[in-house]
Amino acid sequence: MTILRRLKKTHEIFIVEMGAYKKKEIERICRIAPPDIGIITGLGHQHQELFGSYEDIIRAKFELVENLKKNGVVIFNGNNPHLEKIISWTKEKRKDLSIWQSVYNQDKLTPDNYDKVLFVTEIKQSKDKITFFLTYKGKKIKCSASLTGKHHVENIASSAIASLVLGSNLADIAKRIHKLKPPAKTMQRMKGLNRSTFIDDTFNASFESVLSSIEAIRKFSGKKILILTPVIELGSFSKEAHRKIGETAAKSCDIIFLTNTNYDNFILEGARKVEKGNEKIYFLNPEAVCQKIILETSQNTTVLFEGKEAKKIMDLLIKR
Repeated sequence: MTILRRLKKTHEIFIVEMGAYKKKEIERICRIAPPDIGIITGLGHQHQELFGSYEDIIRAKFELVENLKKNGVVIFNGNNPHLEKIISWTKEKRKDLSIWQSVYNQDKLTPDNYDKVLFVTEIKQSKDKITFFLTYKGKKIKCSASLTGKHHVENIASSAIASLVLGSNLADIAKRIHKLKPPAKTMQRMKGLNRSTFIDDTFNASFESVLSSIEAIRKFSGKKILILTPVIELGSFSKEAHRKIGETAAKSCDIIFLTNTNYDNFILEGARKVEKGNEKIYFLNPEAVCQKIILETSQNTTVLFEGKEAKKIMDLLIKR
């Protein structure tokens, strides 16, 4: 409907998110909005249960590459563990495409492919912002954004490459990065109870995003409280995923509240790998969670609300 009703001849760039729950959906979206530039942001485990396997997720995302316009541009996230595989597929099936990528390890590159590479280095996270350097064709520039979590840098880098392809320069890109703000319900900081800091990450939750968000608050000083919605649609990966989430949460947080008992045994298994980790986890109704948080929060406390169900508890606390 946006294409039919809102796009005008004066528009120069149209950005489309192409998500999918099953194979062939991205291919169909490409028929509606044939892309000149395609960005593969990540290859996570989300919706693995619906796709059937992790391999099927990779192949579904690759539908974007297969359906790019002739002589189009494809941009890959250099932190992707399957980068070499999907670049190999691209070179085999789409010899006409221009391949760009972000790179976090310069040793993996040879001089002949530096022209289509954006180097990302010196990533640092503080409570209020992330800083990092971008280097393109030998020019290096420092960037900062008022965002929480190093994982944001991967998406920023891919967007910066698209901007370079479209004619921008690093200096202008850095200025725009400095103006970035977190989208609603996505690692969005706000003032909490008793002068604490609330972080609203309730828009959605995947295995990778949960780990990244927990790691982001690990660097914060003071007490850290996590309200966690267990992740759905991971299929055969669910057990392993929740063990890892439990272990990571127990290492990073002082108190953990689960919004439901899905995969609770596996979360506890992971937490037990950390000394007294399983003693940090609570199963309480929303009202009881609120009462405990009220008692536990102070000026030096960070509360992370992770996943859609965590929003119910956050809303109850905001009304206090």
